[in-house]
Amino acid sequence: MAQEKLGTAQWVLERQLEWVSNSEVKAGFITTIDIAMLGGLAVAFTACTNRDAVDFVTYP
Repeated sequence: MAQEKLGTAQWVLERQLEWVSNSEVKAGFITTIDIAMLGGLAVAFTACTNRDAVDFVTYP
């Protein structure tokens, strides 16, 4: 009986660790994309001759 409970607890722990590791990989990928997009926005803003942020965002 104790061996069965230990096996079940081990199985649950392995599933939870797998879930956490998968979410960490996805979070790292999403963070990388977000930082790249922020960098692109910074470059576009710096290249803009009109430095007014409101005009930059609402430019047609």
